Amino acid sequence: MTKIYPAEFSGCKSLGFGNVDFNNLKSVGAYAFQGCFSDCDNLESVDLSGLTTISGYGALNSAFQGDDRLTSFDISNLTTLSGTQAFTYAFSGCYSLQSIEFPKLSSFTGTNCFMYAFRECSNLKAVKFPDSIKEISDDAFCYCNAVNFRVSSNNPAY
Repeated sequence: MTKIYPAEFSGCKSLGFGNVDFNNLKSVGAYAFQGCFSDCDNLESVDLSGLTTISGYGALNSAFQGDDRLTSFDISNLTTLSGTQAFTYAFSGCYSLQSIEFPKLSSFTGTNCFMYAFRECSNLKAVKFPDSIKEISDDAFCYCNAVNFRVSSNNPAY
């Protein structure tokens, strides 16, 4: 599987990372994973390192919301993020998530992205955004205790 079309797995609560091979996944469309993995009791790590493109409205909305054992999320090869409200509530309530970075994100044309994305991630210590990030939505990090934001000095927005 290399592409997930809009709403393909939206609300599919029984979908688990052990059930579908995401190793070759390159592109995710609107609402693709909305609510899919939320409140999974045993989800500790997510490897979407093959994913290069997220596009469309709400692509990862609430995808991992409430996964309180999630400590690791690899999205290291994401290069393109477009659309509106991608990552809204994506990791909200992931109390064990400690860090996340977007090292290769070079094309960012989204609006209101990351809205409440890391809400209540009380153990989140580091988030690294690349030069392409010009805006982070209001309340992206509300109720986080001690997040260290890393934004490149080359980023003209900061």
